[in-house]
Amino acid sequence: MLAEDIDFSGRYKMTVADTSNYKDLLYELGIGYFKRLAAGASGSEYVITRNKEAGTYTLQTVTTFSTAAVTFKSGEEFDEPRADGQTVKSTIVIAGNKWTHVQKGSPTVTIERTFQGGNPPTYIDVITKCNAVTVTRKYERQ
Repeated sequence: MLAEDIDFSGRYKMTVADTSNYKDLLYELGIGYFKRLAAGASGSEYVITRNKEAGTYTLQTVTTFSTAAVTFKSGEEFDEPRADGQTVKSTIVIAGNKWTHVQKGSPTVTIERTFQGGNPPTYIDVITKCNAVTVTRKYERQ
């Protein structure tokens, strides 16, 4: 199925999280102990919207403590503020049902979001990689 035929839009809530590795990921990013503790205990949601005329998507990440949003076109680089305080150069490439999000910074982070369960998708498998740490999460459509 082509990416333009998939309705990615919607609200997805995290239902499965690898919290120990998530804390390790935050450590790799240089995030302090208390912020890692709080982040590991909080849930998160994605809110995805599409502007068909502009050819863009907005990916909003909502947690107990903060909300962050990026608006992007597939394959085009953009500036993105990251949880570690860096503003990094990011690219999200949409290919079929998969979004590959690369944050070029020190360190570089890769987030693969695979939309599953039909059209519209019913859940997202998310794999985040930073250095030798891999975190797996699952988000279900609400």
